[in-house]
Amino acid sequence: MRSTLVDEIVQRVRLHYGLQADGSPGLDPVDIEFSSTAPSSPHSRLCVGGRSVEGPFFLGAATLDENNVAEASDECGLASTIFGIFPQAIDDLWGAQPDFQAAFAAVDPDLGGTPFGDDDALEIVFQ
Repeated sequence: MRSTLVDEIVQRVRLHYGLQADGSPGLDPVDIEFSSTAPSSPHSRLCVGGRSVEGPFFLGAATLDENNVAEASDECGLASTIFGIFPQAIDDLWGAQPDFQAAFAAVDPDLGGTPFGDDDALEIVFQ
């Protein structure tokens, strides 16, 4: 389940930056590569998951590398960092909203749903 979700996210991010879903250049691409595995050096890495040390409502942050001065950066694994993307904040920020509850009730145990991976019959469709 995790690899399916990560693959889908990588494909969607590529499209957002003007790349084809397979990573090849589109009509007006940004010179960037997205991958679920570590590419060759140099590369930069920003992790996704968990909660921020800044608190439950902090969705994420990354360092600003103006003019792309640093060839590589690794902002993962630093316990004291605020850098990363923290999906749990989505629930903390919007979990009480009716639209959020309608969209996620089937997989949110707090709303009576069954979490991903706990139900073999649960089908996920990406659109």
